[in-house]
Amino acid sequence: MAENEAEVVEEFEGADVAYDVAVRRLEEQMRQIDHIDTKVTVVLTTASAAAAIFATVSIAALKTASNAPLVIGVLATVAVGGIYLVLAHFALRAYRLYEWDLRPNWRQLIENSQVAPNGLMRSWVAANCVASLEANQSNVDKKIWRVGRAYLLLEVEAAAALAGILAIIFADRVLS
Repeated sequence: MAENEAEVVEEFEGADVAYDVAVRRLEEQMRQIDHIDTKVTVVLTTASAAAAIFATVSIAALKTASNAPLVIGVLATVAVGGIYLVLAHFALRAYRLYEWDLRPNWRQLIENSQVAPNGLMRSWVAANCVASLEANQSNVDKKIWRVGRAYLLLEVEAAAALAGILAIIFADRVLS
């Protein structure tokens, strides 16, 4: 049997159970990664829409005779834009391409399946799937942390945009 990058695996008694669980968990980990990427898309889309809506409303500040709404509009735009840029940084870092560990590799799988008995193959595949799960987990954790920060910043951006719109309206109606 060809040697894995890390070790040669001996056949173990519960190979069938270990194989089934390890393969399902690796599949689930890959689905989790896809779900995280979907959430990143939702965050970026929502943040972009919120920034666009805010920009549209804040343009009204340019059409007033008073400087107060204009100054508040510019300050609010800088704040919302800055938050958006930080949010986009976290979201895009979460969305970036990672090299995922998907052991066993194809060539070894074919070579080993030609010479190894079924129980040993199941043991070997299970061990490789578990190694992949462990190797991938730090990148999954990074993605989760980054998308979590992006969601938090989306809430901050929405609050800043709403506060900016209300401040522009107040400045236009009261301070002008």
